Amino acid sequence: MILKDKSSVVSDFFLDSAKITFGSLVIGIFTPGVIIKTPLSTFLNGLVISIIFLTLAVKLEKTNSNKL
Repeated sequence: MILKDKSSVVSDFFLDSAKITFGSLVIGIFTPGVIIKTPLSTFLNGLVISIIFLTLAVKLEKTNSNKL
């Protein structure tokens, strides 16, 4: 088993968090058959949080690749 660097593990965590947040808060609004109306603020907050998580993941991955 190959041991990953700590920043790589944290980068993967932020990347997975961005995917989950985007899928549940942004894409989830457009699912058919949703009875409860979701406010626009939930859509925008999900988009902002996804962008923040994705930015953190990319920055950590760049610092990890610079170490190699």
